[in-house]
Amino acid sequence: YIGRNEIMRASEVFGEGRGKAEEAWCEVCG
Repeated sequence: YIGRNEIMRASEVFGEGRGKAEEAWCEVCG
């Protein structure tokens, strides 16, 4: 399970906005 903390960390790592990180996260989970 990927939590919101991982989303935030990923968005920081990839230098993308929260929206993009959440989009990618939804694709991975979905």
